[in-house]
Amino acid sequence: MLPAIAVFLLVPACLPGLFALDAGDRLSQTAEPTGRPEIDLWINAAGNDAIDVFLDGRSSDRRRIAEAVAAWLGFPGVIAHEHDNYPDTSTVQIDGRLIEPGAADDWVLDLDAAGLARVLVTTGYEAGTLVICTPVVETRIRASEPSDLDALETVCELSGRGWTIRTFDAGQPRIRITLLPDPAYYLAYAAGVLLGTVLLGAFAWWLATKLRNGPFRRRSAASVAIGLIAGGIATIGLAAAAAGAGALAGPADNLALARDLAVGGYASSLLFPALVASAPGILFAMMLVRRRPSDDAEGAIGPGIAPPSPPDGPSPPPLPWNAG
Repeated sequence: MLPAIAVFLLVPACLPGLFALDAGDRLSQTAEPTGRPEIDLWINAAGNDAIDVFLDGRSSDRRRIAEAVAAWLGFPGVIAHEHDNYPDTSTVQIDGRLIEPGAADDWVLDLDAAGLARVLVTTGYEAGTLVICTPVVETRIRASEPSDLDALETVCELSGRGWTIRTFDAGQPRIRITLLPDPAYYLAYAAGVLLGTVLLGAFAWWLATKLRNGPFRRRSAASVAIGLIAGGIATIGLAAAAAGAGALAGPADNLALARDLAVGGYASSLLFPALVASAPGILFAMMLVRRRPSDDAEGAIGPGIAPPSPPDGPSPPPLPWNAG
């Protein structure tokens, strides 16, 4: 009986504290936002573009801004989620491209930042940063206002621009970005990979031949180990260098945009040159690992058995049926 009376008296006394906690949570949810959101538009050469929103604040604000920006760009109904690799960043994966085909082989992106300013106002922010990251191709940018950030000052690092969007400004920048891909860049890249493979293959052949005729005349555990280790390192290094040059220097981007390749075609444009570039490492390993002709001759006589030596003294006279 007494415990029931105690509970009956304590519960009303706790209710004001519970209501105060709930009120505090609601006040924190309606507090003024802090920081300035950064909206990054990632234009990928193979499609599947993305919208990232970086904001050191509430994750709900980041997701709302990302989804509102996607709707502004013509992709309503998408769902934003937290980025797997970057902290304080929400992302939206676009099933398609942010850019549109132009008159010829070019691609165009037209933006009026007034729509982005409305997104910022509705989410409670007075300013934000718009960053557009483009593939490594020839790019022409025409804007009503000069960009505030160059490529090296943004997350793009190689190719892109950034503008500061202030909601209280009378006019917002209008931006037109034109991408002009040229497949000739990829042809030059492929020719360079082929020429480099021939030269490095000749050097690998010469070096392996010198080693086979010198310290590794007979196949041994050392020659096999050096062949496998050095050849493997050269194979992986050359393949990575060829693929990295194709991705970072822009040949693959030019081919993907010029031919409207998807992700599979883009990956293939990097895979085949990488396989070709790995040939010198494979050649070096095979020449050091394979058997020598001297090993085959020794194996025919028998392991550890020396060939018979000629007899001492003068040779016996020929047999009668062999004379004359």
